Amino acid sequence: MKWKILILLTFVCNTSILLAQTPSDAIDIHVNKETFLRGDSLYFEATVLNKQLIPKIATLHLNIVELATKREWDFRYPLVNGYVAAALYMDSALKTGNYACNFVVQNGFFNLKGQVETELTSKKKQKVVTYLFILKNKESVADVAQLDQNNQFKIGNLLFQDTANIIFSIPGVQPNDLKITIQTPLDSAFSPIHTKTRFISIVEDTLKTEVASMKDTVGYHFEDKAFDKRTTLQTVIVQGKTKKRLDDFKTENVSALFNGFDDIEIDGIDNDELSKAADLLDYLTTKSAGLRVVFDGETGTRSLSWRKKRADIYIDEVKLDEDALFGIHPADIALIKLVRPGNPIGLSSGDGGAVLIYLKSGEYM
Repeated sequence: MKWKILILLTFVCNTSILLAQTPSDAIDIHVNKETFLRGDSLYFEATVLNKQLIPKIATLHLNIVELATKREWDFRYPLVNGYVAAALYMDSALKTGNYACNFVVQNGFFNLKGQVETELTSKKKQKVVTYLFILKNKESVADVAQLDQNNQFKIGNLLFQDTANIIFSIPGVQPNDLKITIQTPLDSAFSPIHTKTRFISIVEDTLKTEVASMKDTVGYHFEDKAFDKRTTLQTVIVQGKTKKRLDDFKTENVSALFNGFDDIEIDGIDNDELSKAADLLDYLTTKSAGLRVVFDGETGTRSLSWRKKRADIYIDEVKLDEDALFGIHPADIALIKLVRPGNPIGLSSGDGGAVLIYLKSGEYM
């Protein structure tokens, strides 16, 4: 039971505490209609009439309350130069009845405050923490934040759609396992600049006028105490990625011709799962939904096919027949690369994908 966001600009904003709240008529709210069927979309526009009362960048909170049950939903949108327009889809699981849509303007955008609690053993004083801001569409932004004498930092005015991940690191610090305390103004205490309430109804049939009455809205009053709360995120542990023995093996044994594919890697050096496999072919089919074992009833032999086409077999980058697989014990394998169809390896490869097997040798035995 949820509201699906069509134009998704959800984010959080600053904790600025304002001393006074301006009148509700300082913001104009326009909605496309008051009575909706489930499956309809609620379109709204919010315009601050006196733009001198707010900064150029602010946040619009939309707090929706189902009046019968008091259930609430919260959304956040960027308010740039006093204007924002967006839409919400009415999910089919929403109950019929009346809803209060409380529009609340808050100063500022989303920002983060943090402190590096890990004891930094570097000989020289660390001055910055680097961070990689990865958006849901896989775009990323890399930047640095200054560390003060207490290893505290601040990242301000971040605007993004839906969700984002942030990866922290300290330049020159190894291993890069960090304990970082993060504070964010998400749902923290603030006094709204402007507020305005609009009522809507969700009905079964718009022709039944009696269900669209707004009688239970008369006594409703939005209390901005809903925003008088503070939330601190739990301590964040940033795990640094340490180099595995498999990385060294690949550097020494995997040539450029066999790199850069859309493949699935199976580690036989740092992970003992492969070595415990009872049957190599059956094990490989558990690692890809498209890989199958084909049994030839005439010869009694088995082979691997990918999307109904025979997969090529390479052992230590030499193309061989499937028979070569039956002399290999899983515990002797250092690395398997399952190359999906559509990634040809040289001129002699087929279009059924490939299984690249690298055997253990030397220090990797």
